[in-house]
Amino acid sequence: MKPVLTPAEAAILDRETQARGIDAASLMERAGRQVARAATAVAGGFSGRRAVVVCGKGNNGGDGLVAARHLRRWGIRTTVVMMQPPEAFGEPAATNFLRLGQTDVRVRPFSPDTLARELARSDVAVDAMFGTGFRGSPEGDWERAIAGLNDWGGPVVAVDIPSGVNGETGAVKGVAVTADVTVTFGAAKIGIVLLPGALHAGLVEVVDIGFPADLLRADVWLSEGEDVAAVLPVRPPDTHKRDAGVVVVIGGSRSMTGAVSLMGEAAYRAGAGLVSVAVPEGILPVVQAALRETTFIPLPATDAGTVAGRIDRLDEVVRSADAVAIGPGMTTNEETAAFIRSFVRSCGRRPHPACRRVRPARRHHRGRGRRRPRGPRPKARVRHPGHRPVEGEPNRDRLTGGPGSDQPHRRALPRHRGDGRRADGDDRRADRAGAGAHRRCDGRGLPPRDRRLARGKGERRGRHG
Repeated sequence: MKPVLTPAEAAILDRETQARGIDAASLMERAGRQVARAATAVAGGFSGRRAVVVCGKGNNGGDGLVAARHLRRWGIRTTVVMMQPPEAFGEPAATNFLRLGQTDVRVRPFSPDTLARELARSDVAVDAMFGTGFRGSPEGDWERAIAGLNDWGGPVVAVDIPSGVNGETGAVKGVAVTADVTVTFGAAKIGIVLLPGALHAGLVEVVDIGFPADLLRADVWLSEGEDVAAVLPVRPPDTHKRDAGVVVVIGGSRSMTGAVSLMGEAAYRAGAGLVSVAVPEGILPVVQAALRETTFIPLPATDAGTVAGRIDRLDEVVRSADAVAIGPGMTTNEETAAFIRSFVRSCGRRPHPACRRVRPARRHHRGRGRRRPRGPRPKARVRHPGHRPVEGEPNRDRLTGGPGSDQPHRRALPRHRGDGRRADGDDRRADRAGAGAHRRCDGRGLPPRDRRLARGKGERRGRHG
Protein backbone atom coordinates (compact mmCIF):
# COMPACT_ATOMS: atom_id res chain seq x y z
CA MET A 1 0.00 0.00 0.00
CA LYS A 2 1.04 3.59 -0.59
CA PRO A 3 0.82 6.31 2.08
CA VAL A 4 -1.44 9.31 1.50
CA LEU A 5 -0.44 12.41 3.46
CA THR A 6 -2.51 15.22 4.91
CA PRO A 7 -1.00 18.71 4.85
CA ALA A 8 -0.13 18.36 8.56
CA GLU A 9 1.62 15.04 7.96
CA ALA A 10 3.52 16.50 4.99
CA ALA A 11 4.71 19.41 7.17
CA ILE A 12 5.87 17.00 9.88
CA LEU A 13 7.72 14.97 7.24
CA ASP A 14 9.50 18.13 6.07
CA ARG A 15 10.56 19.09 9.60
CA GLU A 16 11.72 15.62 10.62
CA THR A 17 13.68 15.24 7.37
CA GLN A 18 15.50 18.50 8.00
CA ALA A 19 16.22 17.35 11.55
CA ARG A 20 18.02 14.36 9.98
CA GLY A 21 20.40 16.76 8.23
CA ILE A 22 18.70 17.10 4.83
CA ASP A 23 18.15 20.85 4.51
CA ALA A 24 15.16 22.58 2.91
CA ALA A 25 17.32 23.92 0.06
CA SER A 26 18.28 20.38 -0.99
CA LEU A 27 14.66 19.24 -0.89
CA MET A 28 13.57 22.24 -3.00
CA GLU A 29 16.34 21.64 -5.54
CA ARG A 30 15.34 18.01 -6.03
CA ALA A 31 11.63 18.87 -6.17
CA GLY A 32 12.13 21.58 -8.80
CA ARG A 33 14.30 19.32 -10.93
CA GLN A 34 11.61 16.61 -10.91
CA VAL A 35 8.98 19.16 -11.96
CA ALA A 36 11.23 20.33 -14.81
CA ARG A 37 11.72 16.73 -15.94
CA ALA A 38 7.95 16.14 -16.02
CA ALA A 39 7.35 19.42 -17.88
CA THR A 40 9.95 18.48 -20.48
CA ALA A 41 8.26 15.13 -21.05
CA VAL A 42 4.86 16.80 -21.41
CA ALA A 43 6.30 19.36 -23.86
CA GLY A 44 7.74 16.57 -26.01
CA GLY A 45 11.43 17.38 -25.62
CA PHE A 46 13.81 20.35 -25.46
CA SER A 47 14.47 21.65 -28.93
CA GLY A 48 12.44 24.71 -29.88
CA ARG A 49 10.17 24.38 -26.86
CA ARG A 50 8.89 27.18 -24.62
CA ALA A 51 7.58 27.04 -21.06
CA VAL A 52 5.76 29.35 -18.66
CA VAL A 53 6.11 28.92 -14.89
CA VAL A 54 3.50 30.73 -12.78
CA CYS A 55 4.98 31.21 -9.29
CA GLY A 56 3.32 32.10 -6.03
CA LYS A 57 5.14 32.59 -2.74
CA GLY A 58 6.39 30.00 -0.28
CA ASN A 59 7.95 26.63 -1.01
CA ASN A 60 5.58 25.91 -3.89
CA GLY A 61 6.75 29.06 -5.68
CA GLY A 62 10.36 28.18 -4.83
CA ASP A 63 9.94 24.77 -6.46
CA GLY A 64 8.70 26.61 -9.57
CA LEU A 65 11.79 28.87 -9.61
CA VAL A 66 14.09 25.83 -9.47
CA ALA A 67 12.08 24.15 -12.24
CA ALA A 68 12.42 27.27 -14.43
CA ARG A 69 16.19 27.31 -13.96
CA HIS A 70 16.53 23.65 -14.97
CA LEU A 71 14.21 24.03 -17.95
CA ARG A 72 16.32 26.87 -19.29
CA ARG A 73 19.52 25.00 -18.64
CA TRP A 74 18.17 22.10 -20.71
CA GLY A 75 17.43 24.36 -23.66
CA ILE A 76 13.76 25.30 -23.17
CA ARG A 77 13.03 29.03 -23.41
CA THR A 78 11.34 29.83 -20.12
CA THR A 79 9.34 32.72 -18.70
CA VAL A 80 8.46 33.08 -15.02
CA VAL A 81 5.26 34.96 -14.23
CA MET A 82 5.40 36.27 -10.65
CA MET A 83 2.15 36.49 -8.71
CA GLN A 84 3.83 38.56 -5.97
CA PRO A 85 6.99 40.67 -5.75
CA PRO A 86 10.26 38.83 -4.98
CA GLU A 87 10.39 40.43 -1.54
CA ALA A 88 7.55 38.09 -0.48
CA PHE A 89 9.84 35.04 -0.75
CA GLY A 90 11.34 33.48 2.35
CA GLU A 91 14.26 31.09 2.40
CA PRO A 92 15.20 28.98 0.52
CA ALA A 93 12.91 30.35 -2.24
CA ALA A 94 14.56 33.81 -2.03
CA THR A 95 17.98 32.30 -2.74
CA ASN A 96 16.60 30.43 -5.73
CA PHE A 97 15.15 33.67 -7.09
CA LEU A 98 18.64 35.22 -6.94
CA ARG A 99 20.09 32.17 -8.72
CA LEU A 100 17.45 32.58 -11.41
CA GLY A 101 18.90 36.05 -12.09
CA GLN A 102 22.12 34.40 -13.22
CA THR A 103 20.28 32.84 -16.19
CA ASP A 104 18.46 34.39 -19.13
CA VAL A 105 15.05 33.25 -17.84
CA ARG A 106 12.62 36.12 -18.30
CA VAL A 107 10.73 37.25 -15.19
CA ARG A 108 7.44 39.11 -15.61
CA PRO A 109 4.96 40.43 -13.03
CA PHE A 110 1.50 38.96 -13.40
CA SER A 111 -1.23 40.56 -15.42
CA PRO A 112 -3.94 38.72 -17.35
CA ASP A 113 -2.60 40.06 -20.66
CA THR A 114 1.00 39.10 -19.85
CA LEU A 115 0.00 35.56 -18.90
CA ALA A 116 -2.20 35.14 -21.98
CA ARG A 117 0.57 36.41 -24.27
CA GLU A 118 3.23 34.09 -22.82
CA LEU A 119 0.92 31.08 -22.84
CA ALA A 120 -0.02 31.65 -26.48
CA ARG A 121 3.54 30.85 -27.58
CA SER A 122 4.35 28.15 -25.01
CA ASP A 123 4.31 24.37 -25.18
CA VAL A 124 3.83 23.71 -21.47
CA ALA A 125 2.89 25.63 -18.32
CA VAL A 126 3.89 24.93 -14.72
CA ASP A 127 1.44 25.76 -11.91
CA ALA A 128 3.48 26.69 -8.81
CA MET A 129 1.04 29.08 -7.12
CA PHE A 130 -0.58 27.34 -4.13
CA GLY A 131 0.62 24.34 -2.13
CA THR A 132 -1.13 21.72 -0.03
CA GLY A 133 -1.83 24.21 2.75
CA PHE A 134 -4.29 26.20 0.64
CA ARG A 135 -7.78 26.77 2.04
CA GLY A 136 -10.76 28.72 0.80
CA SER A 137 -11.38 30.24 -2.62
CA PRO A 138 -8.84 32.04 -4.87
CA GLU A 139 -9.61 35.71 -5.34
CA GLY A 140 -8.33 38.67 -7.36
CA ASP A 141 -5.20 38.05 -9.45
CA TRP A 142 -4.98 34.47 -8.19
CA GLU A 143 -8.41 33.68 -9.55
CA ARG A 144 -7.60 35.37 -12.86
CA ALA A 145 -4.31 33.46 -13.17
CA ILE A 146 -6.03 30.10 -12.59
CA ALA A 147 -8.74 30.99 -15.10
CA GLY A 148 -6.05 31.98 -17.62
CA LEU A 149 -4.29 28.61 -17.31
CA ASN A 150 -7.59 26.73 -17.69
CA ASP A 151 -8.70 28.83 -20.68
CA TRP A 152 -5.39 28.35 -22.46
CA GLY A 153 -6.06 24.68 -23.21
CA GLY A 154 -2.42 23.58 -23.32
CA PRO A 155 -0.74 21.01 -21.04
CA VAL A 156 -0.25 22.06 -17.43
CA VAL A 157 2.06 20.47 -14.84
CA ALA A 158 1.06 21.18 -11.22
CA VAL A 159 3.59 21.31 -8.38
CA ASP A 160 2.50 18.99 -5.53
CA ILE A 161 -1.22 19.86 -5.91
CA PRO A 162 -3.25 21.90 -8.43
CA SER A 163 -3.74 25.48 -7.21
CA GLY A 164 -7.20 26.04 -5.78
CA VAL A 165 -7.66 22.49 -4.43
CA ASN A 166 -8.00 22.10 -0.67
CA GLY A 167 -5.08 19.90 0.38
CA GLU A 168 -6.97 18.51 3.38
CA THR A 169 -10.27 17.52 1.77
CA GLY A 170 -9.89 17.75 -2.03
CA ALA A 171 -12.69 20.33 -2.07
CA VAL A 172 -12.75 23.10 -4.68
CA LYS A 173 -14.40 26.36 -3.71
CA GLY A 174 -14.38 28.65 -6.70
CA VAL A 175 -11.79 27.89 -9.39
CA ALA A 176 -8.88 25.44 -9.46
CA VAL A 177 -6.22 24.58 -12.01
CA THR A 178 -7.07 21.56 -14.15
CA ALA A 179 -3.67 19.93 -14.58
CA ASP A 180 -2.59 17.24 -17.00
CA VAL A 181 0.14 16.01 -14.65
CA THR A 182 0.65 16.62 -10.93
CA VAL A 183 4.15 15.99 -9.57
CA THR A 184 3.88 15.34 -5.83
CA PHE A 185 6.76 14.71 -3.45
CA GLY A 186 7.43 11.68 -1.26
CA ALA A 187 3.83 10.45 -1.18
CA ALA A 188 0.43 11.29 -2.64
CA LYS A 189 -1.54 14.01 -0.86
CA ILE A 190 -5.08 13.42 0.26
CA GLY A 191 -6.33 16.46 -1.67
CA ILE A 192 -5.44 14.82 -4.99
CA VAL A 193 -6.81 11.41 -4.01
CA LEU A 194 -10.28 12.55 -2.94
CA LEU A 195 -12.85 14.02 -5.31
CA PRO A 196 -13.18 16.58 -6.75
CA GLY A 197 -9.48 17.33 -6.29
CA ALA A 198 -8.56 14.09 -8.04
CA LEU A 199 -10.34 15.31 -11.19
CA HIS A 200 -8.10 18.40 -11.27
CA ALA A 201 -4.85 16.50 -10.69
CA GLY A 202 -4.71 14.56 -13.96
CA LEU A 203 -1.93 11.95 -13.92
CA VAL A 204 -0.38 11.92 -10.44
CA GLU A 205 3.35 11.21 -10.37
CA VAL A 206 4.88 10.58 -6.93
CA VAL A 207 8.62 11.35 -6.99
CA ASP A 208 11.40 10.77 -4.49
CA ILE A 209 13.19 13.91 -3.32
CA GLY A 210 15.10 12.36 -0.42
CA PHE A 211 12.59 11.86 2.39
CA PRO A 212 13.77 8.96 4.65
CA ALA A 213 11.44 6.03 4.19
CA ASP A 214 11.01 5.46 7.93
CA LEU A 215 9.60 9.00 8.31
CA LEU A 216 6.74 8.41 5.87
CA ARG A 217 3.91 7.93 8.36
CA ALA A 218 0.26 8.30 7.41
CA ASP A 219 -3.21 7.45 8.66
CA VAL A 220 -4.54 6.92 5.12
CA TRP A 221 -3.12 4.35 2.72
CA LEU A 222 -3.94 3.64 -0.91
CA SER A 223 -4.45 -0.01 -1.83
CA GLU A 224 -2.80 -1.41 -4.95
CA GLY A 225 -3.49 -4.48 -7.02
CA GLU A 226 -0.89 -6.61 -5.26
CA ASP A 227 -2.38 -5.71 -1.86
CA VAL A 228 -5.74 -7.11 -2.93
CA ALA A 229 -4.14 -10.19 -4.50
CA ALA A 230 -2.29 -10.94 -1.27
CA VAL A 231 -5.52 -11.44 0.71
CA LEU A 232 -7.17 -13.74 -1.83
CA PRO A 233 -7.03 -17.43 -0.87
CA VAL A 234 -5.20 -19.94 -3.00
CA ARG A 235 -7.47 -22.79 -4.06
CA PRO A 236 -6.14 -26.34 -4.35
CA PRO A 237 -6.13 -27.67 -7.93
CA ASP A 238 -8.81 -30.24 -7.10
CA THR A 239 -11.26 -27.77 -5.53
CA HIS A 240 -14.89 -28.39 -6.47
CA LYS A 241 -16.99 -25.38 -7.34
CA ARG A 242 -19.33 -25.99 -4.43
CA ASP A 243 -16.37 -26.03 -2.02
CA ALA A 244 -15.72 -22.40 -2.96
CA GLY A 245 -19.23 -21.30 -2.03
CA VAL A 246 -22.68 -21.21 -3.61
CA VAL A 247 -24.44 -17.85 -4.02
CA VAL A 248 -28.04 -17.21 -5.06
CA VAL A 249 -28.99 -13.77 -6.43
CA ILE A 250 -32.69 -12.89 -6.63
CA GLY A 251 -33.71 -9.71 -8.42
CA GLY A 252 -34.32 -7.88 -11.66
CA SER A 253 -37.34 -6.52 -13.46
CA ARG A 254 -38.34 -5.55 -16.98
CA SER A 255 -37.06 -1.99 -16.50
CA MET A 256 -33.93 -2.91 -14.51
CA THR A 257 -31.93 -5.84 -15.83
CA GLY A 258 -28.46 -4.46 -15.15
CA ALA A 259 -28.38 -4.53 -11.35
CA VAL A 260 -28.98 -8.26 -10.98
CA SER A 261 -26.49 -8.98 -13.78
CA LEU A 262 -23.81 -6.90 -12.07
CA MET A 263 -24.42 -8.62 -8.76
CA GLY A 264 -24.16 -12.05 -10.33
CA GLU A 265 -20.86 -11.10 -11.93
CA ALA A 266 -19.63 -9.57 -8.65
CA ALA A 267 -20.33 -12.82 -6.80
CA TYR A 268 -18.04 -14.70 -9.17
CA ARG A 269 -15.38 -12.01 -8.98
CA ALA A 270 -15.54 -12.20 -5.17
CA GLY A 271 -14.63 -15.89 -5.36
CA ALA A 272 -17.88 -17.85 -5.37
CA GLY A 273 -17.65 -21.21 -7.08
CA LEU A 274 -21.27 -21.39 -8.24
CA VAL A 275 -23.77 -18.58 -8.74
CA SER A 276 -27.48 -19.03 -9.47
CA VAL A 277 -29.51 -16.02 -10.59
CA ALA A 278 -33.29 -15.97 -10.17
CA VAL A 279 -35.11 -13.37 -12.31
CA PRO A 280 -38.57 -12.80 -13.78
CA GLU A 281 -39.01 -15.14 -16.72
CA GLY A 282 -39.62 -12.26 -19.10
CA ILE A 283 -36.07 -10.85 -18.72
CA LEU A 284 -34.29 -14.18 -18.59
CA PRO A 285 -32.87 -13.95 -22.18
CA VAL A 286 -31.43 -10.50 -21.45
CA VAL A 287 -29.71 -11.57 -18.23
CA GLN A 288 -28.48 -14.81 -19.80
CA ALA A 289 -26.75 -12.81 -22.51
CA ALA A 290 -24.86 -10.82 -19.85
CA LEU A 291 -23.78 -13.77 -17.68
CA ARG A 292 -22.09 -16.80 -19.19
CA GLU A 293 -21.12 -18.93 -16.17
CA THR A 294 -24.27 -18.52 -14.13
CA THR A 295 -27.13 -20.98 -13.75
CA PHE A 296 -30.61 -19.47 -13.93
CA ILE A 297 -34.00 -19.83 -12.28
CA PRO A 298 -36.97 -18.24 -14.08
CA LEU A 299 -39.57 -16.83 -11.69
CA PRO A 300 -43.22 -15.94 -12.26
CA ALA A 301 -43.65 -12.33 -13.39
CA THR A 302 -46.27 -9.67 -12.75
CA ASP A 303 -47.83 -7.64 -15.54
CA ALA A 304 -45.20 -4.98 -14.80
CA GLY A 305 -42.38 -7.47 -15.40
CA THR A 306 -41.34 -7.85 -11.74
CA VAL A 307 -41.10 -10.96 -9.57
CA ALA A 308 -44.56 -12.28 -8.70
CA GLY A 309 -43.71 -15.16 -6.37
CA ARG A 310 -41.55 -18.16 -5.61
CA ILE A 311 -41.35 -21.64 -7.07
CA ASP A 312 -40.18 -24.97 -5.67
CA ARG A 313 -36.98 -24.83 -7.72
CA LEU A 314 -35.94 -21.58 -6.01
CA ASP A 315 -36.53 -23.07 -2.56
CA GLU A 316 -34.45 -26.10 -3.50
CA VAL A 317 -31.49 -24.03 -4.70
CA VAL A 318 -31.63 -21.59 -1.79
CA ARG A 319 -31.63 -24.48 0.67
CA SER A 320 -28.18 -25.59 -0.47
CA ALA A 321 -26.69 -22.07 -0.83
CA ASP A 322 -24.09 -20.44 1.38
CA ALA A 323 -25.25 -16.87 0.75
CA VAL A 324 -28.33 -15.22 -0.73
CA ALA A 325 -28.63 -11.70 -2.14
CA ILE A 326 -32.12 -10.38 -2.78
CA GLY A 327 -33.32 -7.00 -3.99
CA PRO A 328 -31.27 -5.58 -6.91
CA GLY A 329 -33.57 -4.07 -9.52
CA MET A 330 -36.77 -5.48 -8.02
CA THR A 331 -38.64 -2.13 -7.94
CA THR A 332 -41.30 -1.15 -5.38
CA ASN A 333 -44.13 -3.12 -6.96
CA GLU A 334 -46.54 -4.16 -4.18
CA GLU A 335 -46.77 -7.80 -5.25
CA THR A 336 -42.99 -8.02 -5.50
CA ALA A 337 -42.56 -6.34 -2.12
CA ALA A 338 -44.89 -8.91 -0.60
CA PHE A 339 -42.77 -11.70 -2.09
CA ILE A 340 -39.60 -10.19 -0.61
CA ARG A 341 -41.16 -9.90 2.84
CA SER A 342 -42.45 -13.46 2.65
CA PHE A 343 -39.07 -14.78 1.54
CA VAL A 344 -37.14 -13.01 4.30
CA ARG A 345 -39.65 -14.13 6.95
CA SER A 346 -39.38 -17.73 5.79
CA CYS A 347 -35.62 -17.59 6.19
CA GLY A 348 -36.08 -17.42 9.93
CA ARG A 349 -37.63 -20.90 9.77
CA ARG A 350 -35.10 -22.47 7.40
CA PRO A 351 -32.15 -24.61 8.51
CA HIS A 352 -29.74 -23.63 5.75
CA PRO A 353 -26.95 -21.09 6.44
CA ALA A 354 -27.89 -18.91 3.48
CA CYS A 355 -31.07 -17.73 5.15
CA ARG A 356 -29.28 -17.20 8.40
CA ARG A 357 -27.21 -14.63 6.56
CA VAL A 358 -30.29 -12.98 5.12
CA ARG A 359 -31.68 -12.61 8.61
CA PRO A 360 -29.41 -12.62 11.70
CA ALA A 361 -30.06 -15.19 14.41
CA ARG A 362 -33.02 -14.21 16.55
CA ARG A 363 -32.77 -13.06 20.12
CA HIS A 364 -33.25 -15.75 22.68
CA HIS A 365 -35.84 -13.67 24.57
CA ARG A 366 -38.62 -13.68 22.00
CA GLY A 367 -41.53 -12.39 24.09
CA ARG A 368 -42.77 -8.87 23.47
CA GLY A 369 -41.81 -6.39 26.15
CA ARG A 370 -39.15 -8.65 27.70
CA ARG A 371 -35.82 -6.95 28.21
CA ARG A 372 -32.57 -8.38 26.97
CA PRO A 373 -30.07 -9.12 29.75
CA ARG A 374 -27.50 -6.43 30.28
CA GLY A 375 -24.09 -6.72 28.70
CA PRO A 376 -22.99 -7.42 25.11
CA ARG A 377 -25.61 -8.64 22.67
CA PRO A 378 -25.71 -12.41 22.26
CA LYS A 379 -23.94 -13.62 19.15
CA ALA A 380 -24.95 -16.91 17.60
CA ARG A 381 -24.24 -18.52 14.25
CA VAL A 382 -26.65 -21.33 13.44
CA ARG A 383 -25.57 -23.73 10.72
CA HIS A 384 -27.33 -26.68 9.16
CA PRO A 385 -25.88 -29.93 10.57
CA GLY A 386 -24.77 -30.95 7.11
CA HIS A 387 -22.60 -27.86 6.85
CA ARG A 388 -21.17 -27.91 10.39
CA PRO A 389 -17.34 -28.23 10.44
CA VAL A 390 -15.85 -31.06 12.46
CA GLU A 391 -14.70 -29.99 15.94
CA GLY A 392 -10.98 -29.22 15.91
CA GLU A 393 -10.59 -28.85 12.15
CA PRO A 394 -9.29 -25.53 10.81
CA ASN A 395 -12.10 -23.15 9.93
CA ARG A 396 -12.44 -22.43 6.21
CA ASP A 397 -14.14 -19.62 4.36
CA ARG A 398 -17.13 -21.19 2.60
CA LEU A 399 -17.45 -18.44 0.00
CA THR A 400 -13.84 -18.32 -1.20
CA GLY A 401 -12.76 -21.83 -0.26
CA GLY A 402 -9.66 -20.39 1.40
CA PRO A 403 -8.39 -20.82 4.93
CA GLY A 404 -10.04 -18.80 7.64
CA SER A 405 -8.91 -18.52 11.24
CA ASP A 406 -6.15 -20.87 12.38
CA GLN A 407 -8.07 -21.52 15.59
CA PRO A 408 -10.15 -24.71 15.81
CA HIS A 409 -13.79 -24.17 14.93
CA ARG A 410 -15.93 -23.37 17.95
CA ARG A 411 -19.61 -22.53 18.02
CA ALA A 412 -20.20 -18.97 19.15
CA LEU A 413 -22.31 -19.11 22.31
CA PRO A 414 -24.35 -16.20 23.61
CA ARG A 415 -22.74 -14.38 26.51
CA HIS A 416 -24.98 -13.28 29.38
CA ARG A 417 -23.92 -11.36 32.41
CA GLY A 418 -23.09 -13.66 35.28
CA ASP A 419 -23.03 -16.91 33.33
CA GLY A 420 -19.56 -17.68 34.69
CA ARG A 421 -17.87 -18.27 31.31
CA ARG A 422 -14.32 -17.16 30.61
CA ALA A 423 -13.37 -15.47 27.33
CA ASP A 424 -11.14 -18.34 26.22
CA GLY A 425 -13.93 -20.91 26.59
CA ASP A 426 -11.74 -23.30 28.64
CA ASP A 427 -13.75 -23.23 31.85
CA ARG A 428 -15.76 -26.47 32.19
CA ARG A 429 -18.13 -24.80 34.64
CA ALA A 430 -18.76 -22.20 31.96
CA ASP A 431 -19.69 -24.90 29.45
CA ARG A 432 -22.23 -26.29 31.87
CA ALA A 433 -23.64 -22.83 32.52
CA GLY A 434 -24.01 -22.14 28.80
CA ALA A 435 -25.50 -25.50 27.82
CA GLY A 436 -29.06 -24.27 28.00
CA ALA A 437 -28.35 -21.34 25.70
CA HIS A 438 -26.43 -23.66 23.40
CA ARG A 439 -29.40 -26.01 23.19
CA ARG A 440 -31.85 -23.20 22.45
CA CYS A 441 -29.55 -21.78 19.79
CA ASP A 442 -29.17 -25.07 17.96
CA GLY A 443 -32.76 -26.18 18.14
CA ARG A 444 -34.64 -23.08 17.15
CA GLY A 445 -36.24 -23.13 13.73
CA LEU A 446 -34.93 -26.57 12.70
CA PRO A 447 -37.03 -29.43 11.35
CA PRO A 448 -37.96 -32.03 14.02
CA ARG A 449 -35.20 -34.49 13.14
CA ASP A 450 -32.45 -31.86 13.11
CA ARG A 451 -33.87 -30.25 16.23
CA ARG A 452 -33.56 -33.56 18.09
CA LEU A 453 -29.95 -33.93 16.94
CA ALA A 454 -29.07 -30.41 17.98
CA ARG A 455 -30.80 -30.62 21.33
CA GLY A 456 -29.35 -34.00 22.02
CA LYS A 457 -25.84 -32.65 21.56
CA GLY A 458 -26.56 -29.73 23.82
CA GLU A 459 -27.98 -32.03 26.52
CA ARG A 460 -24.93 -34.29 26.39
CA ARG A 461 -22.63 -31.31 26.81
CA GLY A 462 -24.77 -30.12 29.68
CA ARG A 463 -24.49 -33.44 31.53
CA HIS A 464 -20.83 -34.23 30.95
CA GLY A 465 -19.39 -30.68 30.74
